[in-house]
Amino acid sequence: MTVELTPEKVFEMGKMWGSAYLSTLNVEEVLPYFKRQDILAQFQPVERLAGLEPEIIEDYLKQLKRQQH
Repeated sequence: MTVELTPEKVFEMGKMWGSAYLSTLNVEEVLPYFKRQDILAQFQPVERLAGLEPEIIEDYLKQLKRQQH
């Protein structure tokens, strides 16, 4: 049986194999392939701050205000 490999079929196979491979990786193995800004852009500001202590947020805001003056 002969299968003709068109560019479209090769692309689809690549997506399939890529998905299968990527699903086996943990977060630490995937993160180096993306820029921090691109990752953060996927989250709303409230989601970015989730889990931070209020003091850390307040200190950062104070630092920003000092830089603006």
